[in-house]
Formats: sequence, structure tokens, C-alpha cells
Amino acid sequence: RVELELTIRPPAGAGPGGATHELGLMLQWHRVDVMRMSDDTEVVGWIGSTPPAYVDELLILHRQMEQDVPRGELSREPLDLDLERLRTSQQRLADTGWTSVTSLVLVGGEAAGYTEVLVHRDDEVMVQEDTLVLPAHRGRRFGQLLKTANLQRLEPVREGRTLLQTFTADSNTAMRATNTKFGFEPADVLYECEGDVSA
Repeated sequence: RVELELTIRPPAGAGPGGATHELGLMLQWHRVDVMRMSDDTEVVGWIGSTPPAYVDELLILHRQMEQDVPRGELSREPLDLDLERLRTSQQRLADTGWTSVTSLVLVGGEAAGYTEVLVHRDDEVMVQEDTLVLPAHRGRRFGQLLKTANLQRLEPVREGRTLLQTFTADSNTAMRATNTKFGFEPADVLYECEGDVSA
């Protein structure tokens, strides 16, 4: 069984800030019916740091994720990611006890999407981080394909853990539909607000 969480944008007119709805569900670990891959589509994955062969592809996807992530009315700007920053972030995670499990879908040898789960050595709750499919490849059920592949890839590192958290913006209807197929349900809500504290 797995518990998941969902993130939701703030309601219109709520003022500067953001709301994260933390959703939870209990689901069985099982394979989900996914699209049959064509000859030019494959899913690759790894545990730990990104293999050199896929660093450039993953950077493209992370940059797109920075642009796409809903921010509500928050003034926070997307990060300007480069390879050094990506490697530094991955190393920091490893140094603080996190193991990343990543799946990448390639179409014609080029990255089309990715998903990542983080497992901490001292925590029973696993964290479903980003899941992204590039705009040109959306509508092909790649998000479902990626999450299914990554759940299977988790087996060697989850060590009996059955609790998984994730966050999905209310406006992201496609990913919410994908999460529903896996059995995700709401857990709670996190609100993000900002204001002038100089006064």
C-alpha cells in the first residue's frame, strides 16, 4: 500500500500566495495498464546519481519543469538551471541521506519525460517528486508509463516501505487523472503565502 499527497493552487482572489493540497491514498503495489510502446519509444532508469549519458537530457526536462510548475500568485521566479547546479543538487541529496530513483522516457533517442522518487535512509515515507512530460509528447500516457516503471524500480531500495507522498497542482488535470488511476486520494492542504515584512 502507498500513501500519496496532492498539491493544489490557491483559489482565485486569495491574494499573493499558493496552496498545496496534500492528498493521501492507500493503494496496492501493482502494475497499471499502460500504452504499448512503439519501436522508437523506450523507458530507461537508474538508482542514484544520473548516468553521464542522460545528464543533458535530464537537464532539458528539469528546465521545462521549472517553467511549468504552478506558482499561483507567488512572485517566485523559475530557477536558471545548468549542469553544475543540477549535479550540486543531486550530490546534496545524496550527502543528506536521500536515494533518488528515476525513470526517463525517450522517443527517437531524445528525452520526452521523466519522474523521480526520493527515499531517505531514516524515513518510512517515500517522496514522489517531479513527473513531467514535454508539451510535444503530452496526451500519450507517458506520465502513467513513467510512474509505473518507477514503482517497479523502487523495489530494490524501498526495503518494506509502503508510504509514498506526491504533490500535484489542482490545475494539472492530466496528472491528477493519472494519479487517480493509481488510487491517489487527498490527505491535507499546504498553503504558501508571501508578504512584505520590511515594515
